[in-house]
Amino acid sequence: LNKDLEGVFCLSDTDCWAVGQWANQEPLIEYWDGVSWQLRTAGGDVPAENLKGIHCSNTNNCWVVGNNRTVGYWNGTTWQSIDFSQVSAATYLNSLIILEGPTGTALQFWREQ
Repeated sequence: LNKDLEGVFCLSDTDCWAVGQWANQEPLIEYWDGVSWQLRTAGGDVPAENLKGIHCSNTNNCWVVGNNRTVGYWNGTTWQSIDFSQVSAATYLNSLIILEGPTGTALQFWREQ
């Protein structure tokens, strides 16, 4: 299947993530371990939108953003959708950066217009 990659983030040359969508509009999340790309969409609650950006503080703390205020979190095992209903449903989030607080969960992002 064809795919469109929209965002890539690497912690090292053996720890990279890529996000986007398949040609059929399903979300796409892939992980590079230094040898091969692996899908990371199985299991969990993968955000069901075109994903635009990803940022990780480590392999077990990654966040994705995308169309229609999509925000998702990877805890090292599964993805979960994060409720972000305080912004308009039509908001497209294109990029983000994690600013770690004492618990390692603080998140800052911006919308590109």
